[in-house]
Amino acid sequence: METLKRIVLPILVLSQIAWMVGCQNQNAQWTNDLSDLLTNTGLREDLPVDTKLGTLSITGYPADVVHLSYSTNSSYLNVNETTGEVRLSQQLRYRDTPTFGVTFFARDARQGIAEERVVTVNVRGVNHAPYFDVPSYQVSIKDSLPVGTTFYTFIYFSDVDTGPNGTVTLTCDTNTNQVACQTFALSMNPAAGKPYSYLGSVSTLVILNYNNLTKYTLPLVVTDQGNPPLSTTATLTVNIESQFQRQPVFLNTPITLNVDEGMSSAASLGYVQARPGGVNVTAPLGFRISEDAKRWFYLEPTNYDVQLNIYSATIRTYGNINRAALSSDQYSFEITVAELLNGQPTQVASVTTVQVKVNDTNTFSPTFATNSSDVKVLEGLGVGAIIPGFTVGVIDLDQGDNGFFSIQVTGVKPSPVSDIFLVQPTSAQSSATVYLIANKPEYLSYDDPNKRQYQLVITARETRTAQQNSGTTSVTITILNRNNNPPVFTRSEYLTSLVDNRPVGTTVTDQIRASDTNSGDAGRITYSIAAGNQNLYFLIDQNQATITLAKMLTYAVTGQYVVLTILARDGTGLNATATLRIQIIDSTHQGPKFQPPFIDTIVLENQVDLRPPIQFVASPLQRDRVVAYRIIGGNQGLFNLTTNPPSDASKQPTGTITMNRGVDYNDTPNRSGVIQLIVEANSGGTDPLTTNLTINVYVQDSNNHPPVFSPTTYSTVVTEITPPETYLLTLNATDRDAPNTNNSKIHYVISGGSRDNFVVDYTTGVIRIASRPNLTIDRFGDQYNITVLAIDEGSPPNTATAMVYVKVKDSVYRPPTFSSQTFTFYVNENATRNTVIGTTPAQSPDPRAMLSYSIRPGSITARNKNLQPVTSSNLTFNYNTSFAIFNSSIVLNGPLSYEYFVRTDFQVQAVVTNPDTNGTISPAIANVTIFIVRPVQNVDTVTFLDPANGSVYVSIYNMLPVGTQLYQLVALYAQNTPISRYAYTAQAPESAGYIDVNNQTGSITLVQNLAAIRLTLPMNFTYFVTASANPPRTTSAVVTVVVNVKDINAEIPVFSQVRYNFTIYNNATQGNFIGRISATIPGSPQNPVTYALQGAYPDAFFIDNRTGDIRVNNAALVNSLLLFPLFGQAYSENSPRTQVVVYINVIHFYNSKPPVFRLPSYTFYTLDKTPISSIIGQVNAYNPDVYYSSTINYTASGNGTEYFQIDPVTGSIQTKKSLMFSPDPYVLNVTATSSGVPVQSSFATVRIFVANVSSGSGIGFYVPSSDLETYYAYVNCFNCPIVTIKGYSTRPQPSLTFNLSIPGYDGPRNFTLNPTGDQTATDLRTNGTLKLDVFKRWQTVCLTLTDTSPPSTLATTRCINVTFVSSQPPGFDLCPWYNGSALQANISEHMDPGTYVATVVACSPEKPPNDTNMIYTITDGNGPIDCYGGKVPFKIDPVSGNITTLVTLLWNCTRSITLNVTVSYPNGTKAADGSTRQVVITIDPTDSSGPTFGSLLPGACRGIGTEVTDGILDFTPPGTVFIQMYAGDCDAPQFGKHSYTFDPSGITFRLPGDSVYVQNVPNAFVINNSTGNIMTNLLNYRQYSRGYFEMTVVATDDKMRSATAKLTVFIVREGQRIKFVFGKTPNDLRPVAQDFVDGTNNFLSQYNTNLNSYKAYGVVLSTHIDKNAYYYFNETDMCFEVIRQGNMPEVLPAMEAIRLFPPDSTSSWNQIMTDLYWKYGVTGGPQVCYVKTTTHWWSGYWFLWWFLIALALFIFVIALILNILACCFWPMYTRGYLKSRPYIVLDEPPVTSPVSDFEWQESMHRIN
Repeated sequence: METLKRIVLPILVLSQIAWMVGCQNQNAQWTNDLSDLLTNTGLREDLPVDTKLGTLSITGYPADVVHLSYSTNSSYLNVNETTGEVRLSQQLRYRDTPTFGVTFFARDARQGIAEERVVTVNVRGVNHAPYFDVPSYQVSIKDSLPVGTTFYTFIYFSDVDTGPNGTVTLTCDTNTNQVACQTFALSMNPAAGKPYSYLGSVSTLVILNYNNLTKYTLPLVVTDQGNPPLSTTATLTVNIESQFQRQPVFLNTPITLNVDEGMSSAASLGYVQARPGGVNVTAPLGFRISEDAKRWFYLEPTNYDVQLNIYSATIRTYGNINRAALSSDQYSFEITVAELLNGQPTQVASVTTVQVKVNDTNTFSPTFATNSSDVKVLEGLGVGAIIPGFTVGVIDLDQGDNGFFSIQVTGVKPSPVSDIFLVQPTSAQSSATVYLIANKPEYLSYDDPNKRQYQLVITARETRTAQQNSGTTSVTITILNRNNNPPVFTRSEYLTSLVDNRPVGTTVTDQIRASDTNSGDAGRITYSIAAGNQNLYFLIDQNQATITLAKMLTYAVTGQYVVLTILARDGTGLNATATLRIQIIDSTHQGPKFQPPFIDTIVLENQVDLRPPIQFVASPLQRDRVVAYRIIGGNQGLFNLTTNPPSDASKQPTGTITMNRGVDYNDTPNRSGVIQLIVEANSGGTDPLTTNLTINVYVQDSNNHPPVFSPTTYSTVVTEITPPETYLLTLNATDRDAPNTNNSKIHYVISGGSRDNFVVDYTTGVIRIASRPNLTIDRFGDQYNITVLAIDEGSPPNTATAMVYVKVKDSVYRPPTFSSQTFTFYVNENATRNTVIGTTPAQSPDPRAMLSYSIRPGSITARNKNLQPVTSSNLTFNYNTSFAIFNSSIVLNGPLSYEYFVRTDFQVQAVVTNPDTNGTISPAIANVTIFIVRPVQNVDTVTFLDPANGSVYVSIYNMLPVGTQLYQLVALYAQNTPISRYAYTAQAPESAGYIDVNNQTGSITLVQNLAAIRLTLPMNFTYFVTASANPPRTTSAVVTVVVNVKDINAEIPVFSQVRYNFTIYNNATQGNFIGRISATIPGSPQNPVTYALQGAYPDAFFIDNRTGDIRVNNAALVNSLLLFPLFGQAYSENSPRTQVVVYINVIHFYNSKPPVFRLPSYTFYTLDKTPISSIIGQVNAYNPDVYYSSTINYTASGNGTEYFQIDPVTGSIQTKKSLMFSPDPYVLNVTATSSGVPVQSSFATVRIFVANVSSGSGIGFYVPSSDLETYYAYVNCFNCPIVTIKGYSTRPQPSLTFNLSIPGYDGPRNFTLNPTGDQTATDLRTNGTLKLDVFKRWQTVCLTLTDTSPPSTLATTRCINVTFVSSQPPGFDLCPWYNGSALQANISEHMDPGTYVATVVACSPEKPPNDTNMIYTITDGNGPIDCYGGKVPFKIDPVSGNITTLVTLLWNCTRSITLNVTVSYPNGTKAADGSTRQVVITIDPTDSSGPTFGSLLPGACRGIGTEVTDGILDFTPPGTVFIQMYAGDCDAPQFGKHSYTFDPSGITFRLPGDSVYVQNVPNAFVINNSTGNIMTNLLNYRQYSRGYFEMTVVATDDKMRSATAKLTVFIVREGQRIKFVFGKTPNDLRPVAQDFVDGTNNFLSQYNTNLNSYKAYGVVLSTHIDKNAYYYFNETDMCFEVIRQGNMPEVLPAMEAIRLFPPDSTSSWNQIMTDLYWKYGVTGGPQVCYVKTTTHWWSGYWFLWWFLIALALFIFVIALILNILACCFWPMYTRGYLKSRPYIVLDEPPVTSPVSDFEWQESMHRIN
């Protein structure tokens, strides 16, 4: 039983629960399933998406079912899951889905409960208006079509509805155009495959006649059958053509004109003929020029040949044809001939194109940029050298053959020869930069008075024209004396002999001669014996160089050679030496005597003919001997000696020298070109005697070696925009012909492949970009194969060829262009954000360019319905953000409001980004106009959008071409539908026929040639234009159009000059003023003129379009070229532009950088036997400026100038006299100076080692072994270099080796030799790391140089000392006497430079001390050293430590200077502490100088100036100090006291520009004698306000030394001063006020000319007062006047002065002043400065008011205190006072009397 209960009971419980749930589900019901709305009522198909339809609901669920959710399966409906709200999610369309089913679900996921309901949705259709596919159609038909012919079947219309709403009919609206509806019939057929779509057809109802009507407009109406019916309209335009060929026929086409530029106005060029088209057509014809971009041509009124029915018109020119305005000589324009109907052209027209060849008529001549030039050059130029300091541009603006011209020097005065100078280039087209070349520099010599100056005429003459027009420029070249012509001996060595028994006075030789090309005293030569005359045997005549015997020769010199060095010195100190070799002959033992004693001859290279032939004879003293000859030296197998039998005359055999083969110049010894033969004459016999004869054979080079390029090919890469004149590479060619001759001088020229884009330097071989390149790849490609020739100057010249391959990389650099310059769009005011309004596409010619678009900031403007400007401040939103641009699409970005603005204009810019540099290119600009339209509001009105005020005013000129659009009307129907129905009428008959209004677009166009009609100008034509709505609407609007016609000849500006020439230097910066062009309108000079600038480089300059001022824009481009040919243009309103030629010549005379030496120092080696004028080396410096035509001049100083000289042009270092051995190198300090402005210099050091070979064995070192030198080896330095040793051998092909030894040392090898690659040099280095404690402090190292070349081994040894330098540094603190204090020294001022001051001494830490190897240096100095150029005025001897002065010291400049002296070892080792000591030098004052108003030194002894200008206001009261005329004095204050007075000449008053009027006003001013303060002394200066005072101030010291200064005082009227406002207090501004004024004067200097200069004077600072007389204590007013000085000095009126300055800190037209504004905090200005005489009490002088208030309170307190004293103490006082006086007491009041003491006191007084 229990078990049964356990089973049955749960079953019963579960059954009960299931019953309960089931019952409850059966009770659940949908209370709202929306079926009533969806099924019974239905949904309209035009319901907007997201419309709320209702809310689902269901009842009958248990109370605990709380998680019910709703959903649906329909895509048309959306159900909120929680609330059951149903909304429309997809637009309904009755025609596609008239009904559909939807299922709603109600679910509870937790209980597992679900309920669904299926509902049918019925869609209710809504009638939509039918529509055409386009609003208008157009067709052309012949008038011969038969009646009933269907000619057009493309009228497509449709309706989205079904049933009656979708059933449509097509009709013609007879109310709108009854004629058209009665002429044509309409029909319609269903469109295939498109329900409710139809195609309308049109057919003829009547016979057409072209002569009656040429165009019909059918108003089409499509209407449905809805209730009410809806309709839409369209138009069909039917153009009627004649059944015959109705288009007019041109009779003389094609028309080709040959036109010369510059033809006169109205010149007849040709004619055009046409006849009407078709048969028997007599319609009149009219011609017009429909397309003439340049507006060069017009047509004369039409002529008509009645018999032939031919119309003709003459083509004429306005006279402004300019070939330079075309890229080629071809031009074209179009002529339209049309039938006329009622005097107006119809659509029956034909067009022909007229081809015009514009002949360049040689209007221009070649013109040089300057008419004359003066050039000064130093003599000594090389052949082919460019004349420094001269370049000139030449230009011919003609094109084609007329632009070719030659350039040559046509006149030289004086003219010893014709080709002293050459020009480069010699020919050009259009333009060229001309420079001069010294072709025969030997004629450019200062030494010859006839060669010191030349006048040249350079002529540029046309070469391909009949006229051969030409232009010239004159050049004056003045030769300056270099003073570099030393004397030159006729021979380098003279030979003679002297018998030892000759008496004193015997002439040894008189053959020595030297010449000097210098003139005057500079060329006077004196002679002396410089060496070899130790025993004073010989004397020399200093003027004639005759050598005589001074005393008897001794036996010691018999049989020897005496070698004398003869020195010739000219008047400039330059000298030369020659050798006289005297053979002393033993009078008792003489050898044969040669005749002649020496021989010179010449032989051409590789030939054997000696000129003159060599023949000689030697005679022995003993007559019985016969002489024999032989060659004992110098033969080298080249020469043969022939002994000829004696002749009767000589009695001795003669010798003849001949050559057996030719010799090359390069095979001569040392390539010297000289072969020296030694011939011996032997007297024979048992004791033969010999004598030697020297024969010099000079080998003359014959130019048998061509130049050789190394390498022969070169390559480089450039970009399309590589700047002009950019350096690319240097070609290298050599020539083995004789050096320094024409045969080896090489010039470089380009023979082809450059396409004028690359140039080569004539002398250096440097390849550069041309000055006017065009490297665009799309023109010439990306590869240049340039052929360069190297040509020597031999006769005939030899050449070599090299190839230069230049690859051009593509660059992105060209600006983009828009497809149109103007865009017009319409947008609905209710359009949503991101709506695309329109596109403004642009493109770039560079394929890799990246384009980006943006709206130009600040360009957006808006206008209201009255076309008045509006601002965002008047709106509730900012219209500046209403539009945005993405890519090229303009999208709506913000709200619009038709009520506030109906039109907005802005500019869109397209910017190109270079993908290589991420830089941007100049943008392209397009103008965008957007009209805001209002949506349909069922307003049946037509509104003109533009103009909105009902009238249009158009101003044109009578030369405007026919077909020019004058205006574009815009009208809308119902504020959103564009109007396409326009009509117009003329107000008066005389206005008819001049314009036409397009009946569909509203475009107003000129249709008649105004120039061919005689009109009284100016004249107004008035028209009324009607814009009508499309039928069946009948509303319209009317606008008045007034066309004002003006005479163009009265409106064309005329320039003040026929050509403008401007010149600037190549240091130009952006904003630099260049010049001004000026034009006026003759008939209306007051009308403004607008200026523009055009040319090949549009970005180089910019022009102020109001003033015509031309300024630099791209300084880098301007400074890189020489000449800019530009066109300045001027125009007024719509007048054509007139232009003038503007030349801007850039003078490259500005050195921005000093020359740069290739090496900082040079070392050369030579032998003491080196001949005079031999080149031993060359220094080279170059100008780093990109383009500069100057040359570099070299000069040298130092101890080496006695023996060496430097070529000022080439930098070659030559010997100038016989060298003498020196153990120390000769030092030349070489300065390279480049000409130009400013002069720039740089320096290099040259050391020259001379070896002693005269007395040696042919091998040696450049420092002899007998002279031990000391070098330093650094301890703890691994394999460190010590010194480079250089040796020599005189053998032609030496084989040299170096060996190392250390005498007397057997320890480890501490040194080693490293080869250098040059067998004549070796490096001595440490072998490992030296240790100081291993060996002694120094070692002697010997090097042996060995020459193993044949015939025998030569060797020599040189020893040096190597000192080991410790790593322990020296220091001042190591000395026992050092106490840590600075060294004190004194010196008096005004001492000469080099005066000794003090000595510093340091010590070494080593034992024994190594004090001798220490080096002292001055590292820096502290003290006022500005007046010494910022440099320390002392120097220190590095070895002794002696300090001396460098300049003259001044006490007023420097009272004391502290020097920091550092000690170190030669290797630079110094201690961290203790290696520096301070030396304090005190300058003691003296009384040695007088006063000065100027400045003796920068920053010291400075006065106010020798010429001072100031100004005072005309109402300045007397006693006002306005300036202090102070003088400086270099003496100390106790010596520098001055007194000041006016010069006795007094004070004079002058008027500007009046040199006659002078008035003496002695009491105008007074001066303080002690301070120099100048004070006013007159009550009123207003009578002098038109001029200025002049006076001289004298400063005198105690010793009556004086100085003077001129003071000019201008009288300034109120309102003549200008004011700047600063955002800081006067105290804060005062320290920098003068800096601002200096910067202002720097800015004003740009207006300076040769006649006038501008400067600011009379600066006054005060608290800022605004125009309302309010004070601002945190701001400052700076007032001053601007004075124009010059021939007519005056104070500029304030307004004129203000125009010189930019208005504020945001202005960019002058960077100087803009920077000053920002730097010094200018907040306002410039403006007129007025003196405020009244201010508000609460603004100014507030402290006075507070003082008065405090004073009043103080008085009040005092009064109160006095009152208290009177009340308290006065009765006591009066009682005592009265008791002391006699009076009568009638009755004494009681003590208790109520009468007060005061009353009693009064009564007592009354009693008395």
